[in-house]
Amino acid sequence: MPYRDNLWAYHKYAVVKDINNVTTSTIESTFNMLGMGIQIEMQALIKRLVKVGYLREIL
Repeated sequence: MPYRDNLWAYHKYAVVKDINNVTTSTIESTFNMLGMGIQIEMQALIKRLVKVGYLREIL
């Protein structure tokens, strides 16, 4: 997930448990960027999902 202060910085997470209410879509090419990645939208905050054991940050 990118930081607001630096949109090029990101974190990687492993999904440890199934997460409800997740929407996925393919990222379109724009602003001279290739696109075609997977965009994941969740109702819960990433910090909360890590805290309760649904996600684990990959270092």
